[in-house]
Amino acid sequence: MTYEKVLKKVRQGSFFKDKKILKLANETGWTIAHEQAKRSWTTEDKEILNLMDSEGWTVAHEQAWRGWTTDDKDILKLVNFNDYTVAQIQIENNWATSDIDIIKLKISRFGRVLAHGQSRQGWIIMSIDHISEVLKLKDENNWTVAHELVFHHKYKIKYKKILTLLGTNNLLNYYSTSVYMSYFLTEEFFRHKLDYENYIYPVDTVNITKLLKHPENLIKNRFGNQYFKVEKINKEIEFYKKLDFEIKKYLLINNIC
Repeated sequence: MTYEKVLKKVRQGSFFKDKKILKLANETGWTIAHEQAKRSWTTEDKEILNLMDSEGWTVAHEQAWRGWTTDDKDILKLVNFNDYTVAQIQIENNWATSDIDIIKLKISRFGRVLAHGQSRQGWIIMSIDHISEVLKLKDENNWTVAHELVFHHKYKIKYKKILTLLGTNNLLNYYSTSVYMSYFLTEEFFRHKLDYENYIYPVDTVNITKLLKHPENLIKNRFGNQYFKVEKINKEIEFYKKLDFEIKKYLLINNIC
């Protein structure tokens, strides 16, 4: 049968299993298998799943787009010519995994791993034994899974070594920021291109000095220029220390608590 005849039958509700028929394609590479997948038909055959059209869109992409999922590492890594992987489609359809080997899979030519995608969707995955390892996974710009969780979801992280990791993403351009500072840097902040040099970050100045001896290192650009007003921050720290002392003294004097 020709592609056109089979296509007509598929559009009328028929499905085929014969690989020779499934591989029939039009001039754009769109196969009968693609067309059947478009109609919620699925297969686990890796040879068929790997069939791609002229845009690199595989049968696996089409099945994932319709809600099908897989844990097969080779299939998850399949990528079209727009750098769109099967894994990314599954993540966008609310799929998640706790398999450490799958979580580490690179799903982007920029070094992003599957954990970056899951974290952007709001998941913190893995057992407690692997959380630190997963949070430190990074792309080619050193943007970690921890950055992703904090920047997009304000996820609370207590590990000092993770909070001080520096990285950047496409919104930050040349600016490298710690995981901690990601709590205060929003997409709106960068899109409005506020004055980095004069902007005082809304940090908890007392806690931040407990966290780090050098708060000026929390954010800096790749050329090493500082964008943290250390002098003013230090003045604020002294103010809050004095305020804290006066409050405690008042409470003691007046037998409160």
